[in-house]
Amino acid sequence: MLDEKQYNAGIQSQNIGSNEFGSNNILDEKQLGPAPQIEINLEYKPITLDQIQQQKVAPKKQSSYKGATLTLFKTFVGSGILALPYSFAKGGYVLSTIVFVLLSLLINYQQVNFIMMADKYRQPNQLMDYSKFIEITLGARYRSFSKLIVGSMQWGCCISYVIFFMEFFEIAFYGNDTSTFQHQLYYLLIALLILLPMTLIQNMAVFTKVSAIANGLIVFPLVMIIVSAIQAIINESYPKKYHLIDFSGLSTMIGVSIYSFEAVGVLLNIQSSMQKKEKFQRLLQLTTIAVVLLFIIFSLVCGFGYGIDINQIVLFNLQDNPFMAVVQISYAIGLLLSFPVQLLPAFQILEGNEKVNSYIYKSQDSANRKRIIIRMVQVVLLSLIAMFIPQFAVFLSLVGGFSGSALQFYFPLVIYKKNFYDSQPVRQRTTYCCLMIIGIIVGSFAAINSLILLIKG
Repeated sequence: MLDEKQYNAGIQSQNIGSNEFGSNNILDEKQLGPAPQIEINLEYKPITLDQIQQQKVAPKKQSSYKGATLTLFKTFVGSGILALPYSFAKGGYVLSTIVFVLLSLLINYQQVNFIMMADKYRQPNQLMDYSKFIEITLGARYRSFSKLIVGSMQWGCCISYVIFFMEFFEIAFYGNDTSTFQHQLYYLLIALLILLPMTLIQNMAVFTKVSAIANGLIVFPLVMIIVSAIQAIINESYPKKYHLIDFSGLSTMIGVSIYSFEAVGVLLNIQSSMQKKEKFQRLLQLTTIAVVLLFIIFSLVCGFGYGIDINQIVLFNLQDNPFMAVVQISYAIGLLLSFPVQLLPAFQILEGNEKVNSYIYKSQDSANRKRIIIRMVQVVLLSLIAMFIPQFAVFLSLVGGFSGSALQFYFPLVIYKKNFYDSQPVRQRTTYCCLMIIGIIVGSFAAINSLILLIKG
């Protein structure tokens, strides 16, 4: 049993019981001990506008438990679920299911402990994000690297969204799976006209109501995809050729699986937006259980329904009729509404760059103008990159294997080793370190193989 006692940072006590996945967390308050002392540099430096904004307390408008649940669910259920059925087919359905469950256990175990470690350093009402926590615990040495990895994960998520939009527009307008360069330019312009205004929102709590709408727009198409797949199973509409175990496609399956837990980069942001932050840990566990069950059921039903004809974006397996077109449009709108949530951490990374701020943020009006320009440039560049990505699922596997495994396993391991390792019993610290190293190795394997596949085209 894991008993959470009151954190030094002022977190209220709450008994969350044992991990629902059956794996007890190895970190508790007694073993963590007091947070290590942080060295203070008293050297004078001019304070920039962005630094002042970062020191503000939590925004007045904060999310309720229900609102945070909707936001968290939406960040989990994004573009990754569209590629999971294809990746399950590549790895074989028995092998893929086993590997996915094991990865889910490992990721949930790490995320719960990561939140506990972050709570040790959180001050009352302090805004905390992934990069900020890395900077506090590891110092300037890891600051730039962590920001790059966090940004690459969120940028990868958003690139996958744009890839989906372009393929969606081509199928909707012309009924083709592949599009010409000229068509892609048209679709890029349409996507930018929709995305650019939404990227100017800064407060995560604003997305509470938006996430509720996005969840509805995404859950409805997922239900229709399952219904369509079940009908295909009954009617035997597609050629049935199943692989139960296929090690040749295992790397893609692993990478996409890690990517599917794409919320890792915004977990601390969502927690910071909550009114009752001490409840986030329980919320994360329950949401993860629901998401894992959804992913497995969805992937298996679609795989058995569509057989060897399963698309890398399973949404495009739906039959060509007006109703299914509405279903596809619904999912596209849902992704559009979640686009700013995924890109917000990447925005904050560049906007928090001291060298940039020192010469562009000379006044409040100038800061606002420059911030808008930086965000728009990011969106345009990401959209242009998306035009040249040939394989949706393999790209997700690359992002998951590289950025996802670094955020899920590498940085938590380094933080733990530097700040908490010595205070832990030998058995528990050995368990934690070994599990994180396994995650790093598995993620690296997926990233290298996915990069090779992308280069080969």
